[in-house]
Amino acid sequence: MKKFCLFAILLCVMGVAEDKSLEQLEQENKALELKLKNEKLKKELEDTQKSDSQKKKEAVENARDILKEVFRKPTKDEKRSSKLWGFGIAGMNATYKQAVSVENCTGVYFCTTSTKFQDMETTGIDLDVQLGGITMWNRYFGVQYYSNTDLSFDTSFNYYTVVETFNADAILNPYNSDSFGFGFLLGIGLGARVDITNLFVGYGFDARANIGARMIFGDDYALDFMIRVPFTSTQETSGFKENVTFGVRFTAGTF
Repeated sequence: MKKFCLFAILLCVMGVAEDKSLEQLEQENKALELKLKNEKLKKELEDTQKSDSQKKKEAVENARDILKEVFRKPTKDEKRSSKLWGFGIAGMNATYKQAVSVENCTGVYFCTTSTKFQDMETTGIDLDVQLGGITMWNRYFGVQYYSNTDLSFDTSFNYYTVVETFNADAILNPYNSDSFGFGFLLGIGLGARVDITNLFVGYGFDARANIGARMIFGDDYALDFMIRVPFTSTQETSGFKENVTFGVRFTAGTF
């Protein structure tokens, strides 16, 4: 009987121990599952943060690329357009009429005085300003279009002339690197002129040929050497005729 009781007690103790062992194992399993779940959540959070950071970085890089493209300066091999402005000084060769008194005498005591108009050739100074635009299809070919205002006078102030023309010139650049180039200009100007001499005032239509050579410095600046040859004049009304103008002009645009 005692042995049976001891055996029963031993079985109860072993059962309790086994129950505790199973309970402990279940707790350990739950703890492990919780740890794995926490690690998984932590990794997902890190991946999400990394993804957000990568997205922000990509967005910044895309915005930077867009700004670069918007503000990118085109190369000389691409089509380009810009404003054109310049100013210059030139020497003008012109002809104007000057009143000359001529004395006519009959015999010894009888003389009369008459006035004749004599053609005088002179040189003068021409100041001009240009404002317009320029389009280059590539580094070699282009066109410029601008208004040109000229004020001319000779050193003795025998004449003044004001000319306003609208011009279009074809551009050919045989050599045009990124730092230096040279080219040629050929075009026409149409407008109006006012010629004032010490005797007459004349108004009229103005048409002229523009012939020039250009030195290019970088992308934005040039020095033009121009010859302007008028087709028309106000000689019939003012007695003034502009023959030819040779000048140099500083120009800014896109070349």
